[in-house]
Amino acid sequence: MSGDAKRMMNIFKRLFNVLTLIPTGYAILLLLVMITGGVSRWTEFLLYNFGGVALGYILIAAANYIFFGKLTLWNKFPDKANS
Repeated sequence: MSGDAKRMMNIFKRLFNVLTLIPTGYAILLLLVMITGGVSRWTEFLLYNFGGVALGYILIAAANYIFFGKLTLWNKFPDKANS
């Protein structure tokens, strides 16, 4: 693989890492709502909200598997020599 291709792969890995932060932040927000008592119908809340979080994680893991050959949510940082 050429140097440009390695740099592009590193950029895509970082992009997927940033995309992983979105459902993680949303899950933290949902947990805060649950802890503070802002939920009246638990089954609907869990089904609709955490179902979306799970779907987000599944899509990110599937994209990582398709593009990088690893089933993972977080890519390790590349070597400094390649970036």
